[in-house]
Amino acid sequence: MTGKIKTFLSPRSLLLGLLRTFLGIAIVFFGLLLTLELRLPAHTSDPNLRDFPDPTGAVRTFSTTGSVDTTNPFFQSLGTNGRTCNSCHQPGDGWTVTPPHIRERFAQTDGLDPIFRPVDGANCPSAKVSTRDERERAYNLLLEKGLIRISLAVPSNAGFEITSVQDPNNCPETTTQQPAMFRRPLPSTNLKFLATVMWD
Repeated sequence: MTGKIKTFLSPRSLLLGLLRTFLGIAIVFFGLLLTLELRLPAHTSDPNLRDFPDPTGAVRTFSTTGSVDTTNPFFQSLGTNGRTCNSCHQPGDGWTVTPPHIRERFAQTDGLDPIFRPVDGANCPSAKVSTRDERERAYNLLLEKGLIRISLAVPSNAGFEITSVQDPNNCPETTTQQPAMFRRPLPSTNLKFLATVMWD
């Protein structure tokens, strides 16, 4: 006598089995994606990620439009000193600047890259920058700390006054009424919901 045995799975067992199968497929799929990503050659990017080289490889920038447009005004020289916003807000440096990359740019151009301009790149606007050695001295805060010089007049309605200035650079343009401050360019910000915030 021949008999047949029928096995019935409970809905719970069936669901657990399906979840295990799905999880296994997902792990294999993401493993293949990771392998593909690791095998991509340097400076390869997918349609929504643009590679910008930095000293350690490449920094990727995400754009909600699907690509980074390097022909827009941010990347164009709009003044007379050869600079663009991109001169001080480097994609490969997280949209700011880093001293190692600045020193690399100095070495490659003998200090003639657009970031090296006396108006704010030098410790003093009137610093001598005719020779490479002079430029290295004039831009030492930019080279060593990534700092840009900002000179702002004390407002007439200020609730304070500056009575003396001790400037190690002996810059004649730095006075009690026109002090100099130094800052590193900030990572760029473009908040469409706040129109008063500019790129820096």
